Amino acid sequence: MVLTLIALKKKLKISLNKKRQYSTVLIVYTNIGDNMRTFFVFDIREEYIALYKDYEISLYNLLKQVYNLRKDNIIYGKQLLEQLVKPLDKEYLDRILFLKLHQDIPYSKRGHTHIYNNFYLAEISTLEIKHYYIKISSSKDYNYFFKGLNEKLPYLFACDFETGDYFFLNRVENT
Repeated sequence: MVLTLIALKKKLKISLNKKRQYSTVLIVYTNIGDNMRTFFVFDIREEYIALYKDYEISLYNLLKQVYNLRKDNIIYGKQLLEQLVKPLDKEYLDRILFLKLHQDIPYSKRGHTHIYNNFYLAEISTLEIKHYYIKISSSKDYNYFFKGLNEKLPYLFACDFETGDYFFLNRVENT
């Protein structure tokens, strides 16, 4: 079992212009060798679900192209992303997730980052909601946040561009 711990350090001294200022810092400790995975979760438009439901690799390759675009092609990538993916209502989704998950003991929220730190399951996961995607970093393949997201958004497609994994969340949960 890999030991994972989140600690909150208060009153960290920061010197700016010879004045002492205090700040609260969230520090995440993980052991070296911990395989933290980063998932990018997209809410795919309904018209593309029928087209790509049996060809997930094609959808993954399109999203990977957008992920790996150079800065000079960013306008093309944004247009492609807007065609495939629905924009997320950040405030609404953030609030819904907080209301659903806040009673679980290992769950906490710091700013716009949702955190799940379960010592007994050796899982630490963080979730951040962006305009067109949700970024989840986790020590587990199927993490705590996937189930909560799948209940709210039915057409979520998760990609881990580093390992080449991709899947629709509703297919994984039902298997």
